[in-house]
Amino acid sequence: MSISMDFNPDWVSPPGHTLTDIMCEKGLNITELAIHTGISEFEISTVVDGSGRISPNIAESLSLFLGTSKDFWLNRDSFYLASLERQESVEWFEAIPYQSMVKNGWVPKFKKIEQKIRACLDFFAVDSVQQWFEEYEDLLHSAAFRTSKSFDSVTESTVTWLQKGRLDSDHNPSKWSRDELKGRLNRIKKLSILKDPEIFIPILRKELLAAGVSFVLLKCPQGCSASGATYFDKHSKPILLMSARYLSDDHFWFTLFHEIGHLLLHSESGQIFIEGNCEESVEENEADEFARNLIIPQEHFDEFMALTAKEWRKFPRFAKKIGISTGLLVGQMQFFNLIPPSYFNKFKARYRWCIESDHLVCK
Repeated sequence: MSISMDFNPDWVSPPGHTLTDIMCEKGLNITELAIHTGISEFEISTVVDGSGRISPNIAESLSLFLGTSKDFWLNRDSFYLASLERQESVEWFEAIPYQSMVKNGWVPKFKKIEQKIRACLDFFAVDSVQQWFEEYEDLLHSAAFRTSKSFDSVTESTVTWLQKGRLDSDHNPSKWSRDELKGRLNRIKKLSILKDPEIFIPILRKELLAAGVSFVLLKCPQGCSASGATYFDKHSKPILLMSARYLSDDHFWFTLFHEIGHLLLHSESGQIFIEGNCEESVEENEADEFARNLIIPQEHFDEFMALTAKEWRKFPRFAKKIGISTGLLVGQMQFFNLIPPSYFNKFKARYRWCIESDHLVCK
């Protein structure tokens, strides 16, 4: 059988398929080929089933006995590996929210698939898909573990959102301090009274930064339904990332206090917390309880539970008394079933994403 060393198609099939065809043509089995070439039966078996690679020594031995060139076998193997890598890259890319990333200005727009893949790898600061899986193992695990079946989110999209949060975070915050964050809680809580995000977001960011926390507000890409997350950058500095998913003040501030709860209660564990329709856990329940106790202090809880729909005129006064927005109070009343979910939503501040500036603004 004569095989030209210039015959180098980009096959997806493993080199073992070619070797099997040649063995069949020559009437050889694995044992006989091993005897004639000096290659172990095990090595030949792994080449045949595709699990083993063709080393220079194996290629040399095959070429001497079969009459093929050594380069043919080495090229056949390298083409196969390149095909596998390309297939893996394409499959990985198809799970990455490239169109949303382009729309949001996170990566350039390209036509060729190779350019698109390269742009996404550059976004994640890795050289290959294999390196991506190695570098983002913790984020991948948390994104998969922290989301339930009802959490309509793609793991790769969530990791993309988290990576953009890292890129947009303040890289020179003050030293991370739980005590400093605790001392600023009441000031942060009172910011909920301000209706305009363009006013309270810069103040909120400054307050958190003084405690060593980078606050990032970032709309989710397609496939990610997270509302908030707490995690750390490569320098062990905390990031508090939010998406303002529900575009109302009650959800915004509860999510914020929930994430702050994670930082104060659970940051020593080094875990990554991603909020959406998450499975219940001890940590999530503790963060929820922390947020509710901050919003409605225990000394005012009985008074809060006594509020009724008929006394709606008291809502603004009570909200002012405990230092929160009326919309946030209404959201908590709905949660505790003091009023139905459709009641008094007019008290809530509504937001929208400004297309031109990509900032959160009043609706």
